[in-house]
Amino acid sequence: DITALFDQLRSTCTQSHLNTIYRILSLRFRILADHDKVERSPVRASLHRISVTSHAKPTLDLAQFAKLLGALRPELKLPVLLMGVTGIRSGECFGFRWSDFDYDRSTLTINGSAQYREWKGTTKTKATKRSLLLPEKVRDLLQAHRLESQWQEDGHFIFTAIVGRIFNHLHFRKFFKKALETIGVTPEPGRHGYHLLRHSV
Repeated sequence: DITALFDQLRSTCTQSHLNTIYRILSLRFRILADHDKVERSPVRASLHRISVTSHAKPTLDLAQFAKLLGALRPELKLPVLLMGVTGIRSGECFGFRWSDFDYDRSTLTINGSAQYREWKGTTKTKATKRSLLLPEKVRDLLQAHRLESQWQEDGHFIFTAIVGRIFNHLHFRKFFKKALETIGVTPEPGRHGYHLLRHSV
C-alpha cells in the first residue's frame, strides 16, 4: 500500500514534497512500532525514500528585471522593485507598516511579515529582524507612494488592499507570473514565485 501510494504521488508531487511525505510517514510508523501498535514500519528506505536532485535556482538578470517591472500591474511595481533591490522575502515586504519606514535615514525595518491577510509579529529567523538601507531613488519612490496613499498613518500598511487591509500578495502572484510570461520567462511551479527575486539578488 505504501509503495502504491508513492507511485501515485510521484506523478503529482515535487521531489522535495515527496521527501517530506516520506519523512512524516517514517516517523509516524516508527512511533507506532515503538508503542507496539504495528509489528514493524511498512515504510522502507530502499523502496520509498526520495533522493532530491539539486537544481540551480532560476534567476533574472538586470535587463530581465527591468522588463519585468515594465510588465507588472501598477500595484505590484513598487513592492517588486523593493524585493528586487533588497532581496527580502515577499511576506516581509508586504508586512511593512509606515512606522517601519524612516525617510531621513533611508531605512526600512523588518519587524514581522504578512501571511495571507494576517500580520505576524514574527520573522523566519532572528537575523531577519533588521534595518535595510535603501537606495535614495527607492526611498523617494516610497515617500511619493505614501503621499499619494489614502493609508499613510504610521500604523497603516505600506502596501494595502483598496480598503486599507493587508495586501493579499499570494492572490497577486498570478499577475507576477503573467508578467514573467510577457517578458519571455516560462514560470515553473514552485520555482518562479516572488522568491525568484531573492535568488536573483
